[in-house]
Amino acid sequence: MRVFCGTLLADLAAPDVLAKLAQTGGPGAVLEAETLTARLEQLVRWGNLLRSTHTVTATSIAEYQRSRSRYQLSKLGERVQRVQSWREAHPKALGAFATAVTRLWREIAAEDSAPWEVATAGHAAELKALLLVTP
Repeated sequence: MRVFCGTLLADLAAPDVLAKLAQTGGPGAVLEAETLTARLEQLVRWGNLLRSTHTVTATSIAEYQRSRSRYQLSKLGERVQRVQSWREAHPKALGAFATAVTRLWREIAAEDSAPWEVATAGHAAELKALLLVTP
């Protein structure tokens, strides 16, 4: 999503996205073309990206299928990307969020002690501890 947000009016095919990811480095730089295409299609299903097609010259069917679809940020995708990352949130806001989530899952686990609910309450407590110590 950062690739699409970082370019004004981006209309990119999967190979274009792969090239931009390779330039920026990070975990996305090592994605296989098929994996990236699947993830782009998932973002289309979620409404974050819009897909369009265009004429393309390709040397294989797989290359044609990857290159003919072009993707651009949808209005929803743009709004989602404007939401602050938890890393940018104020520490007090993180603490309040973590405390609320932990209380919620403790209450749920107390009412119905299904193993997954008890485990989720434990995970929420771990999240709270992590968020409260993360600078």
